[in-house]
Order: sequence, then structure tokens, then C-alpha cells
Amino acid sequence: MAAPVPPDTSCQFLVDDVEATAAKNAATIQRCWMRAQRHADWIADGVRVRVTATIDHGSFTDPTIDHYQGTLLEKCLKAAIVGWKLPARSESCSSKVRFMLVFVAD
Repeated sequence: MAAPVPPDTSCQFLVDDVEATAAKNAATIQRCWMRAQRHADWIADGVRVRVTATIDHGSFTDPTIDHYQGTLLEKCLKAAIVGWKLPARSESCSSKVRFMLVFVAD
């Protein structure tokens, strides 16, 4: 689901932990997708969403969603992602990350 690309390697667990955190929150992300589908037929076939976020001491802050500004999908994903927390072993990590979320129609 997520393919994180950290700009540095100062946090050795960061890539795996971002991926695990996205997987752990898959149900919330899926609800965003389902809500957005009901309100926008332009996403009926599926979309790829690139997310950029700051990780500050293990917490996700300031997520941005490329190409979907102002949409229900963007608003819902931003609200969901800002609450994510990395596992305890990455609490000291601070970095910017980019990852892709891929949504496919049923």
C-alpha cells in the first residue's frame, strides 16, 4: 500500500515503520476512499495518491496530498494521517517522508 521514500537514513526503522503504520491504518484510509467514491464519479476507476508528511518525534504532522486539493478525499486523508504514530522504536525520528496510496475500484 505505501512506498515511503525518506530523504535521509538517520532513522534506520523509518521506512518499515511508515509502511507498517499505513497498513495498520488501512481501514481508516479505505473509509476515506469509499466516502470519496460516493461523492465523485471521477475516481470510480481508482487513483494513486502521493502523500508528503513530516514526522516529528514519531508523529505524523502536516500531510499534503498531491493533485486532489479541495476534494473530500484530500480532506479525509489529511485528517486520518495527521493522527498516525510510528512504533515506539522510531519515536525519536524526525524527517519528511513521501509515500503512495493506491486505491482500486471494486
